Amino acid sequence: MKTSDLPINKVIEYAGNPRKNDHAVEQMAATIKRFGFRVPLLAKSDGSLIDGHLRVKALKHLGEEACKNVVGLTAGKVPVIFCDDLSEADIKALRISINRMAELAEWDAELLSAELEGLAAEGIGLKDVGFSKDDLASLLQDEGETLPGDEAYTRKIEAPTYEPSATKPSVAELFHSEKTERLLAAIEQADIEKDAKALLIAAAHRHTVFDFGKIADFYAHSEPEVQRLMEDSTLVILDFNKAIEQGYVRLSESIRKTYMQDNGDEE
Repeated sequence: MKTSDLPINKVIEYAGNPRKNDHAVEQMAATIKRFGFRVPLLAKSDGSLIDGHLRVKALKHLGEEACKNVVGLTAGKVPVIFCDDLSEADIKALRISINRMAELAEWDAELLSAELEGLAAEGIGLKDVGFSKDDLASLLQDEGETLPGDEAYTRKIEAPTYEPSATKPSVAELFHSEKTERLLAAIEQADIEKDAKALLIAAAHRHTVFDFGKIADFYAHSEPEVQRLMEDSTLVILDFNKAIEQGYVRLSESIRKTYMQDNGDEE
């Protein structure tokens, strides 16, 4: 279907729109500002709006100056697909159907949580994708108990139980650092500023891969002082509540999955 440009001030909102969306205008405006105007409006050639009322309100909220910097908008014009082939009855039905179909879809709380955690690691927060902390807490309530604090997490995490092996693994078996060492060598040889080098050295250690199953065995056979330091470093997690308070929920889930895989008991 052909996309055309329509001046924003020529768009005519449908007065009988049954959707209440004023509460979501700021969130939509933030999304458009960050990611651009990526979804064309549906309208008649006279400007009568069929679908996209929230996006139009968001553009008006941003203002003319801010819209000049939005990807997808050109000289005060918004992309639109004209639907003049539809009857008035079809337009009304389509307007309701589009919104209803979006309501019928459901979230998989576990997959959504994983996606949001991944986005958070990239610096994209809940507000950037239209969620509030209360929204996420309400959603996760159906999957597991929610916890108080700055962020809402699910406690649908099972602590792995295991019998320690009879032998204590060597330290060399606990982690793999080949990539880390290659990066460190390259950084040391690089002719760059000290501050940049310090940053890169710190980041290089993120590529060290730990074998948490063997780390658990090593922990079980270690002296108390070593065990305490391993707990403080979150190489092992014995108290999930404490781990959650310290922000290591993702690490605890990683440990669980790694251990289950190593012992052939993955869900």
